[in-house]
This record gives sequence, structure tokens and C-alpha cells, in this order.
Amino acid sequence: MTFYTIPEVAQILRCSPRTVHAMIQTQRLPAIIVGKNRYRISQQALHELLHPPKEETP
Repeated sequence: MTFYTIPEVAQILRCSPRTVHAMIQTQRLPAIIVGKNRYRISQQALHELLHPPKEETP
């Protein structure tokens, strides 16, 4: 499984690291804490953020 740092995710999303950190704090982007103020975001979590599951229409 591949994990990314906050700066790497910011570069992929073309936003600031502060924005990525805010997304983690609001639980919009799941992350794993690996140390004091050090986060890792899984490739799957990033993929789900970029490609959310589509809701079925009745």
C-alpha cells in the first residue's frame, strides 16, 4: 500500500498543504498519524476523494 505526505497530496491536488491539513481535521480526507503532527494519507483515501462513489438513481 502506498502512502503520501501532506506536501505530496497538496501537489497532487494543486492546493496548499494547509488546505490538506484542514481536510484531514474536518475528516474529509482520512489520514494516519505517524508521529507528532506527522500524517500519512493512503493512496486509496486519495483516490476515493478524487473519485467518490456514485449514488444509484432509482
